[in-house]
Amino acid sequence: METPKRKLKPTTIPPTPNSKKKVTNYVDNERLYADFVAWYAQRKEAEEKGLPEPQPPAYLAECIMRIPTHLANKFNFASYTYKDEMIGDAVENIVRYFRNFDINKSKNPFAYLTQITYYAFIRRIHIEKKNSYIKHKLIHTADVDEMVSMLDDEDPDFKIGFMEVLQQNSNPDLERLFEKAPKKKKGSDFDIQSLLEDNETEEVAEDDSNNEE
Repeated sequence: METPKRKLKPTTIPPTPNSKKKVTNYVDNERLYADFVAWYAQRKEAEEKGLPEPQPPAYLAECIMRIPTHLANKFNFASYTYKDEMIGDAVENIVRYFRNFDINKSKNPFAYLTQITYYAFIRRIHIEKKNSYIKHKLIHTADVDEMVSMLDDEDPDFKIGFMEVLQQNSNPDLERLFEKAPKKKKGSDFDIQSLLEDNETEEVAEDDSNNEE
């Protein structure tokens, strides 16, 4: 006599709790604005009494670091290898210009500080790309074959590393970004020295503007 097959009860899966998390802003704009208002009042009072400028609110100092760090990890900036320099530039710019925020014209200091951060990032990206372009042109105009032949007696690992550096710093795409054709005169060769001098001039001009402010 066959034993009756035991019916298996269907497995019940307990309902999963709602996985939606409450989205919170990483900067409290209302709190930041209130701190600006309070600090501006303290600053005005100190000026009237001939006292030194009071320390900015602690939350403002926290946001000065938080905003650049957060923006640097967004998808449009996250892939850059010099994010630390971008963040450093943004922090420096915010420290220089946060006093220009007008509490009577806007109640959104978060947007103001984010804008400063964004343009600091763009300037740093341009600087880094120009430096990469200079490296590319130095390699492009050099006699690479002769340089490699001079390494015949060197350690093979050093030679491989040297070739990798040359390849990493060779980027023809940058030529379209920095070279404007066809303004180049006939018979004139690329002048790397003038480009280096232009780069130094830009840095000196930026330092001068910083000193004036």
